[in-house]
This record gives sequence, C-alpha cells and structure tokens, in this order.
Amino acid sequence: MEFDTRLTTLGVKANQTTNAIWDLTVARYQDETEAGGNHHIYFTVLDATSKPMPNITCVVDWVGRDPATRPPKSWTDANGQANVPLYANLDIHLLNGPYFAFIEDQTKSDVVTGMGCRKNIMSIFC
Repeated sequence: MEFDTRLTTLGVKANQTTNAIWDLTVARYQDETEAGGNHHIYFTVLDATSKPMPNITCVVDWVGRDPATRPPKSWTDANGQANVPLYANLDIHLLNGPYFAFIEDQTKSDVVTGMGCRKNIMSIFC
C-alpha cells in the first residue's frame, strides 16, 4: 500500500479489513494547490489487472452521524472514478477528522479514517 506520510501527521489512518475484497492501494493527500480549490474524497476503483471498474458504490460516512440519515454514496463512472465533497473541519492539533471512507461495505473493504477539511482543502485518493 502507498500511504502518503502527510496523512499520518493529520491523523488519517488506513485500517485494513481481514479478508477484504476491496483493498486500499493508494491514499494520497492533496494540499491546497494540488486540490485546485476542491474539498473532496476521490475514489479510483480498479480490478486486479488495473482496469477501471464502473458502477461500484463508494461511501463516505462520519463519526456521530444520526442513524436515521444515510451516508453519502457515489458510484464510479466508466473510468472507475467517483468523489464526495467534504464539509466538516479537521483540527490538525486534535487529529479529529470525522470522515471515513470505504467501498460498498465496511466488512468488505479497507477503511480510511480521520479525514476532514484542513483549511477547507483535503483530498484522498483511494
């Protein structure tokens, strides 16, 4: 797995799920310039031969979500890509990013936790 060390300093973690069918291969931070003003979690879903996988469910959830509401989901396009915007902040001193992301179901996917907007810019590639 390729995990950008800048994420570690922000409190972002990759949690591997035993026997996951969706493995995290890359998690990358984008600073304000790299993100081009966006504040999203970007997903790229590929099969074992690195071919894009369309129509795969990508989920972004957050700590403390009202159980009566559903977390935002996005589906990959023909290029295997999807994204979900972030709005909650991440305090870089508390390392308290509320967002976590996964593919389809937490029991089937590695999960990236601790994400949020840092100066309104935070992007993760999964």
